[in-house]
Parts: sequence; structure tokens; C-alpha cells
Amino acid sequence: MGADLSKTNTFNITADPDSTVVNVSGKDISLKNFGFNIAGTTRGKILYNFFEATSITAEGIGIEGSILAPLAKFNFNNGQINGNLIVASLSGTGESHNYLFDGDLPDIATNPDPKTVPEPASILGLALLTGIAIKKRNQHKV
Repeated sequence: MGADLSKTNTFNITADPDSTVVNVSGKDISLKNFGFNIAGTTRGKILYNFFEATSITAEGIGIEGSILAPLAKFNFNNGQINGNLIVASLSGTGESHNYLFDGDLPDIATNPDPKTVPEPASILGLALLTGIAIKKRNQHKV
């Protein structure tokens, strides 16, 4: 989808008010000289997730919503973002207006699989055995 953005002159989003994320694929993204139209939701609920992007160029544009591109170098000239911006690096003269993201993101599992986390007693036992082995090795060096 990212390659299609360089060919467009408008970006229309019609979404349910409970929707949040717009996923955009592609490594090299160009956002130039087009506008955004939003219906059914607000810019505070929109998060453009450039999950593969390593380079984004934005010029002559008013972006409605927040951008998440943690791997991308973002070159931003002659435009504005009406939302939050999270990128690896930022250069240029673009401006950002702080419209906070207030959408809903998926829950992240807070309870890890118990099979992958050792019990505290096992960790303590391993630490004691390691300490004893190091002490014995150091005694033999004297």
C-alpha cells in the first residue's frame, strides 16, 4: 500500500468510530502533495502504522492522525501533522500539532506462558551452584 501513496492526490478514510489503526506496508514511503478526508471517526483515533518503513518523505501535506514508524528516518518538509509522531529520526521543516492519540490498541499479553519463565527457586538454585563452582575454581588457582 505504501507505493500507492506516492501516486495519490487524496487519502480518504471512512471508519467506524471504534476503529483505530491504518496499517501501511512498504519500506520506502512518499507522502507528497495530497490531502486527507476523514469520515465516521476523528484524527485522534487514527494511527498510521508504517510497520516496515525505514524511510518516509512527507512534503506539501497535512496529515490527519498520528504516525508510528519506529524504524524510519522521517524527512518532513512543507507540511503538518495533526497528531503524534513516533519515528527513528526526524529532519526537515514540517510542523506538528499536538492532537493526542486516544484510540484503542490491542491488549498485549501481560501474563507470560508459565512454561517459559523459570520458577524463582530454580533461578536461586542455579545462582548458588554457579557461585560454588566459581569459588572452587578460584581456590584451585592459589
